[in-house]
Amino acid sequence: MAITTAEPRRSGSAGIDSGKETHQEMEHAVMSATPTTDEDPNAGKLTKDVILAYLAMCGQINAYIMTMLIPATTLPMINAELGPDPNSTWITINWTFGASLIVSIGGRLSDIFGRRYFMMTGALISICGTLVGANATSINMMIASGALFGVGSGFQELCYACVQELVPNRYRIMAVGGLDVSLMLAFSSPVIAYSFIAYHEIGWRGAYWYLFSFHCFAFLILFFFYNPPDFEMKHRGDGKTRWQLLKQMDWVGVFLFLSAGALFLIGVNFGGRTYPWKHAAVLAPIIIGCCLFVAVGCWCAYAPLKYPLFPPKLFKRVRE
Repeated sequence: MAITTAEPRRSGSAGIDSGKETHQEMEHAVMSATPTTDEDPNAGKLTKDVILAYLAMCGQINAYIMTMLIPATTLPMINAELGPDPNSTWITINWTFGASLIVSIGGRLSDIFGRRYFMMTGALISICGTLVGANATSINMMIASGALFGVGSGFQELCYACVQELVPNRYRIMAVGGLDVSLMLAFSSPVIAYSFIAYHEIGWRGAYWYLFSFHCFAFLILFFFYNPPDFEMKHRGDGKTRWQLLKQMDWVGVFLFLSAGALFLIGVNFGGRTYPWKHAAVLAPIIIGCCLFVAVGCWCAYAPLKYPLFPPKLFKRVRE
């Protein structure tokens, strides 16, 4: 009887191999920037520098949440003083849109170039938002403040990725949990805002000045104590340039996603306020936005992309 050697199963293993290769490429930047024990005797330890950088991340996550809570808490008082204006809801809606804009591209860009200057940029943009809001004389200025908050918060939300890059593996679960525990400070900010409104003549503007002071303090901690790996450290082994890495991003997916979100939010905000719900100015943006959401899903699923905006494998392997 002749014994034949079975050919390897390619259909299943090919997908697994390609998935592993992609996973390894995505992790390469972080792994190449992680010092080995021979390079750094403090590798795997919680040093003073790591703890101070972690406190900087706690400051940023609290600042980020405050820019969402305080404007929403003080919105009726803002509209009463500077309005009334039916567009006042855009003060908080702009936060959602601005954050989604930056989160869509900020994570990958910070993976490429390093996170320090992205975090600092977000903190500075949010500081500008507090100044615009505290000195606003119209609803339009408050809407601009909300947009600045959203863009800045999109960068500040990277603190979760920063912590996992910063803290040794065995401490990561506790570190991420500690970030969420620290949010008790941010969750108390509506009470502080109401205290300004109830007991001080400055009113809701006092809440924005409180937000300004907290953001400045958090920025100083970030500036002095957060020094993560830069581009050279992250990509010293792959030999790729910044331009090569930028071209691999899913810019079409980003455009479709942001267009869908903007149109959908415009339609929902117009409905029942500026126009009746059955009006074309309401229905058209909502319908087109929904179609674009479907389009971005199809694009990410079927386009030959190396790094799609929404990797299909994240939706297929739900138990991993």
